[in-house]
Amino acid sequence: MALNYQMKNGQVTAFVIIGIVLAAVITLSFIFKESIAEQASKIGLKQIMMSKEAKKVQSDMQACIGDIAELGLITMGLQGGYSTIDSRVMHTETQTKINYIPYDGTAYSYFKGQNLVPTKEIMEKQLAYFVTSNIDTCENPYEDMEVSYGKTTAMATLQKEKISLNVNTEVKIKKGTAESGFKSITLNMPVRLGTVQEVANEIVTKQIKISEEDICVSCVARIAAENDVGVEIDKIGEDVFYLITDEKSRIADTNFMFVLANKF
Repeated sequence: MALNYQMKNGQVTAFVIIGIVLAAVITLSFIFKESIAEQASKIGLKQIMMSKEAKKVQSDMQACIGDIAELGLITMGLQGGYSTIDSRVMHTETQTKINYIPYDGTAYSYFKGQNLVPTKEIMEKQLAYFVTSNIDTCENPYEDMEVSYGKTTAMATLQKEKISLNVNTEVKIKKGTAESGFKSITLNMPVRLGTVQEVANEIVTKQIKISEEDICVSCVARIAAENDVGVEIDKIGEDVFYLITDEKSRIADTNFMFVLANKF
């Protein structure tokens, strides 16, 4: 019996120790919590939650950015990979048969033996620039809440099957005494601009290897078939144009089109 009694006393002692430890942990957690809250209040931090108002503004802005990005891609397709054409970009002002939106001409992808196809990195920067340059059209006023828009940056990534667009911004929403907001928007667009860029580069590279004057039609047909795109060749004035059409990339219910301007 003495042995059993000692075991019970041992159990009681163990429970007491556990209770003391739990009490200490709970006390410390409250101390640390109060300390963190106190420090946060000292440096002016506010907790910003994603409210339904923030979700509404984010959804509207995401749709608007998607529209801007699509217009940027259409423009880049017509202008040979550039959303903006200036004096630094060697280009032709000849308009192709595709003229459903205004554009400033098409950058030369091939110019008298030179490969001028813009790299994927250049195209990524061109699309990001187009989005940030037109982002103010997405800054809408709201009657039932106060919305402030901060500085916006964007980064585009071209892949073979899609384009990823990450937009970093700081949007703050205030409704009554409640505050909320968001800092980023991400879009994935099923446009194969990465594949089209590779096709354009391969066509021009092959052109340089074979001839500076003659077009290797069979070479163009093979490259198009291997990448599942269509390519048409047309001559307008003194320039030769390749029109790459990708049925797997749709923008506004239209196949994505990319124009190569060539000066022989």
